[in-house]
Amino acid sequence: MELEGSYTVTAFSKDDVSKVKKFYEDILKDAKVINETKTEESLTSFGSLEKYTYQLDVAKSNEMKGYNTSILIMIQPIK
Repeated sequence: MELEGSYTVTAFSKDDVSKVKKFYEDILKDAKVINETKTEESLTSFGSLEKYTYQLDVAKSNEMKGYNTSILIMIQPIK
């Protein structure tokens, strides 16, 4: 979903949550993290990267049959 240059993406992955968390941790390695919470089954991170602020939630999920992990990403341009 796009609204005035901000984006929200909701997705699901068949991969285990640990693999998905590692993927996003690698992407965010250069981010300025404001707040972050990690557990074995989830990652929640707020901060900024390049020209955007972001919110990321990755969590173990059985919400959709056949998918193990839910992903929510929100990005907004820094003004």
